[in-house]
Amino acid sequence: MEAKRVAVILATLFLMGSAFGAINLTATVNNQAPTVGEIQLCDGTCAYTKTVDPATEFTIKATVTDADADLNTSRFGVHFYKGAFNDTCTAGWDCRKKDNIVSASANGCTASGTTYCLTINAGDWSTKFLAGAGDINVIAYDNAGLTDSNESTGNFTVNSYAGVMADASSGTYSGNQNTTENAITTSEAKTYLVLTHNGNTNIEATLTCAQFTSGGNTIAVGNQKWNSTGTTYGGATACNGSSQNLKTAWGRGTDPTSATCNAYLWLDIPSEQAKGEYTSTLTIGATVS
Repeated sequence: MEAKRVAVILATLFLMGSAFGAINLTATVNNQAPTVGEIQLCDGTCAYTKTVDPATEFTIKATVTDADADLNTSRFGVHFYKGAFNDTCTAGWDCRKKDNIVSASANGCTASGTTYCLTINAGDWSTKFLAGAGDINVIAYDNAGLTDSNESTGNFTVNSYAGVMADASSGTYSGNQNTTENAITTSEAKTYLVLTHNGNTNIEATLTCAQFTSGGNTIAVGNQKWNSTGTTYGGATACNGSSQNLKTAWGRGTDPTSATCNAYLWLDIPSEQAKGEYTSTLTIGATVS
């Protein structure tokens, strides 16, 4: 009888031992922002320091890592600017930006692994960035919207480009012999030329006149007059056949509008000038101030 009692007690202990509960555990691993490392500039070859002509394509070579491998490879951003970094990069001659760049090999930069190649097309910055030294800031995004950026300070230099454009390719004078103040009428139906500053530095805008000819007949260069500071013939300057300054130390306008000026022109017709159709060429040019 004693042996049976022990067996019952052991069975009871075994059943009680199987009643332990389970505890649920959770762990949260936070998302990590990407890291932008070294930056180089590529225009056929890549280097930390580059001088680039305006209105030309170039590529930024950037090393970017992301610990949790969720880098958004279609959403790189680039700001190039002068002075203090402007995160919003308000448009101006000293700050341009391009967003949503997709990495692709170009201009001597090979995209591979953690190396990304971000191309800035000629039209993305064109001549709308002032000549001289500037900075580049590369911005990387992950799929959760976290960002990191890095800048290449003072390693980006833009060459000077002097340019001016006239709004008309032809113009007509009409008048009788022995008359003055015969105003030009342009192909734009204006009595003046509109000149547009399309360089990236201060320029000297110039005008060069040539004599009018019709067969063996001529009208001297000095009979053409111009005024870029007013509308009056009385303040006009006579052409002399050489390059004459229309605008001196002419700066850019306020982005996105380029600076413009009007050039008023007249032709004095000498007495007893032979009638006919006369032709000439007016050359508009620009040099760096």
